[in-house]
Amino acid sequence: TELRTPQLIVGKVLPYLGISLLATAVILLTARVLFGVEVRGSYLALFAATLLYLVGALSFGLLVSSFSDSQAMAFQVGAVSSMLPAIFLSGFIFPIRGMPHLLQYLTYAVPARHYLIVLRGVVLKGTDLTPYGRPMLYLALYATVVLAVASLRLARREG
Repeated sequence: TELRTPQLIVGKVLPYLGISLLATAVILLTARVLFGVEVRGSYLALFAATLLYLVGALSFGLLVSSFSDSQAMAFQVGAVSSMLPAIFLSGFIFPIRGMPHLLQYLTYAVPARHYLIVLRGVVLKGTDLTPYGRPMLYLALYATVVLAVASLRLARREG
């Protein structure tokens, strides 16, 4: 096609971004209606952090797909390189302070760690994004770098 790389990326990412943000809204509504969980902070702040996290995650998916020869391989690489670290190294299941020191340092490279910090602050404590400048900066930096690398990879692959 006559699409340039940025147009191709927007076309690939935008539908999934929309679906993911809609899923976020459904999850928040379900948590409120079924479980009485209230978001104490700003929904705008929550969706801003979620948007940054999702752009980074979707960009990582594009990057993985640029290296993979098949969908099955992309799924396996994605699971090992993003889902497992997000589950085990984000602090969601296992407290970071209880991990060995080396793993504690590795958790800083996991975007889910930074997103969870903001999420807990906004949802549970009712804060805005002001105290979470570092995690938000990391999420923005991660999304920007991964999107740039994925763009370069896709441009080379298409060209």
